[in-house]
Amino acid sequence: MDDFQKLLNIFHKTTLQKLLNADSTLDVPKATSFYLRLEKCLMSSGYYDHSEMGPILLVLDTANEGTGSDMLSSDNMAQFLKSGLSKKCNVIFLHYDGMKIDRDDREDLLIENPVDACKFSSDSRMNVFFVVKNELNIFSHGEFLDCIPNLHSHNKAKKISDASLPVSEYKKLLNKHYKERICKDILMNFWQNKGGRILVAAPEDIFGKDLGYFLNENIADGFVDIECYNAWTSNRTDIRVLKYEDQKIYIFEVKWLGKSMSYKRSTTEYNDDRADVGIVQLNDYLGAEPKAICGVLVIYDARKDDIDIKWNVNIQRDARIETPVRFYLISESASERAKRVVREYKYKQKTDDN
Repeated sequence: MDDFQKLLNIFHKTTLQKLLNADSTLDVPKATSFYLRLEKCLMSSGYYDHSEMGPILLVLDTANEGTGSDMLSSDNMAQFLKSGLSKKCNVIFLHYDGMKIDRDDREDLLIENPVDACKFSSDSRMNVFFVVKNELNIFSHGEFLDCIPNLHSHNKAKKISDASLPVSEYKKLLNKHYKERICKDILMNFWQNKGGRILVAAPEDIFGKDLGYFLNENIADGFVDIECYNAWTSNRTDIRVLKYEDQKIYIFEVKWLGKSMSYKRSTTEYNDDRADVGIVQLNDYLGAEPKAICGVLVIYDARKDDIDIKWNVNIQRDARIETPVRFYLISESASERAKRVVREYKYKQKTDDN
């Protein structure tokens, strides 16, 4: 358990104590295990990546045994949200062990706000956990117990965005930006020729600035500086995040691969070498910034084939450089993708039969 997790553990113990004090019928060891597993699940990448499919209402039913899936498993929770079931019924009854309890009378029940969650807790005479993105509201037998505005923060203050995360969780934020912004390319308009997989002029500006604005809205513990001067030199980093608490710095460098058409209709093409250039730049930026503790290369890949980058192993990397993050840019529409998947499935099935 790292220092951040220890802080969260200490901070949220008061919440668990409130729950145990409010309901004396709870089995203390089992209720403690349930609550700690619940927090771990809600802080996982699996849940966070699909949290926009909420809210969800989890009900601790101690009187009945669960026969369904373990919903405190991050994989099972992610699958539930991803399936769309949460938009038909978002109330899940669970036993202490997290196993789902099937209730035929609750198949189409939707609870979409804390007021209704409190009423449900009163009517059912149970302990309920109402989750909206990173916010957790807890009710016991109709009484409000506690609100954690952001499970990833030990700050009780409500953030502007209820999906905000500390910068240390940048991988989740990068994935969320890709899913919500990049995959919906109509919002950013970065294709010059979608069929030919050719990007518009200066795509780095589009990707970098949009990512910077997204991080600015969703990072809870730092100031996001877009296209700042690195250590007062003429070198420009794409995105720099300065943590409020200790002034530590995270540096994000954005690159693209594939083809781009300039305003004068000339074509530029970048391949693996461009990714290596990003590593060299990060080496320079980190070397000039003693307060930097992390460097991340973010690559948007518009090449025809979705293949891994072949890195130049002779280029040494600063120890602060994390594993580069590569996002493949999808150019086909949903209907085209569906047809391709069906074709590939039929071909595979035919090959297996033979």
